[in-house]
Amino acid sequence: MDQDAAHFKRATTFKVYLTNTTMRTALFGPVDEHHETIGQLVETAVFSQWLHNVTFVDSLYYARWKRGEVDLVSLDAQQRPRFAVEVKWSDRPFEDPQQFKGLLEFSKKNPLTRIPLVTTYSMVGIKLMAGIEVEFALSSLHCYAVAKIPWSGNFNKEQTAVCY
Repeated sequence: MDQDAAHFKRATTFKVYLTNTTMRTALFGPVDEHHETIGQLVETAVFSQWLHNVTFVDSLYYARWKRGEVDLVSLDAQQRPRFAVEVKWSDRPFEDPQQFKGLLEFSKKNPLTRIPLVTTYSMVGIKLMAGIEVEFALSSLHCYAVAKIPWSGNFNKEQTAVCY
């Protein structure tokens, strides 16, 4: 989809996720938490957790346009954005909104049911960034929460406190 939450007429760019992050290790060797590819593996891990969520799996998209992208967007039945997530394995986004400017641009153009989320390495909280309220949560906790919280499709306080 693009920044207006519209589906591409023709897909010319896309992301490919390994369905199992251990495939990377088997092919290229182990990595530690500071390896240059760990961010991509964390993004794959988050996306993989969402793929097991029967409530949202059919509504998940990657959004990309000329000057930005959002890692994960969920659309409701009327094709309106529900939530948006930018996956990071860094704490830089907590202080620098340039690290997730695509998410901010998308959130300004599209009213979301839930405030946008940026996952981080170790920083948590809710901050006003470029006029948008943004939640920051640990990537690891977000993966856990997506896997463990039973989703009804409606957001409640317990679900939004940790991830959605």
